[in-house]
Amino acid sequence: MNISLIIPVRNDTENLIHLLAQAAELGCFTQAIVIDDLSDTPLTRSMIEPEKAPENWLLLNRNPKQFGPGPSRNIAIELVKTSHLMYIDSDDMLTPALIDLLNDLNGKEFDFCLFKHHDSRVQHGQMPHDEAFWQSAGLADTALARLDAVTTPQLAQTANYPWNKIYRTEFLRHSGARCSNILLHEDVALHWQSFLQAKTILCSSSIVVEHFVDSRAQRLTNLRGQDRLEFFNVLPSLYRQVRDGNHPEFTMAFLHFVTGLLYWIEYNVTPDLRRTVRRKTGLFVEQVLQDFPLNEFASKDPALHQHLKDQRRRGRFIRLPKRPRSRRGAP
Repeated sequence: MNISLIIPVRNDTENLIHLLAQAAELGCFTQAIVIDDLSDTPLTRSMIEPEKAPENWLLLNRNPKQFGPGPSRNIAIELVKTSHLMYIDSDDMLTPALIDLLNDLNGKEFDFCLFKHHDSRVQHGQMPHDEAFWQSAGLADTALARLDAVTTPQLAQTANYPWNKIYRTEFLRHSGARCSNILLHEDVALHWQSFLQAKTILCSSSIVVEHFVDSRAQRLTNLRGQDRLEFFNVLPSLYRQVRDGNHPEFTMAFLHFVTGLLYWIEYNVTPDLRRTVRRKTGLFVEQVLQDFPLNEFASKDPALHQHLKDQRRRGRFIRLPKRPRSRRGAP
């Protein structure tokens, strides 16, 4: 088993240098692929390549225009020369537990392996809502296990980060699981398409990545503007992919995930956009209820029933202003 590390980056040279030095020090990556998403100062090998890196270890690719982190990850898939790959963001770090996990995975067949991470907002481990899914699946302290029909929809609801998984390269190439071409929430599609398409999913409770969150930093995750609403452009198609998979438990899990995410988006955009988010959320819920009558959720999943009912009600009371009609002959 050999593995590549993929890092999309824009204007974060200092963190990138630290991450690459750490990755080279761990000595477990055959290849490191950096996708420079049109940084203001173009990256060069001399700027970022670690001293201890093997010859030809670093592959640096610069986008011709700013695509965003999602398309940058998609581009990198075709550059990988190893059997497996993993993503990481330039402002996060790896842990030594990765070496043990790779040793455990060596020789095993899997499409991807989901692992735990440490979030800087808590003292140790993941955020409580993510940890709860591992607990409910009975896998909170499992070195390595295979997910089944029960545990797969439970762990699919964990954070949809691109970097909490180790992928088989050919699985990604042939399954079509990709990030969306939007700036924010681009990894939701990759996450759920991976769970939909994979035949063999492994999981490990090893904490392999340290995720650092800083609400004051100038990062994409802190943006609160119109870019957040682009998620509504890809949501209907993604929902149809999940719905048409004919796995009712998986569809319920996806709707739980999405309703929670839409609440999060509403309260993390600027106040002037919240009415728009409510309206668009209400329209999405109406689409869902064309497939599944609301009372169908009442007995199966009372919590989801309440979320859908609340989001439909709030969306119906919001009427977005219509664009004024142009006068005859006006441009």
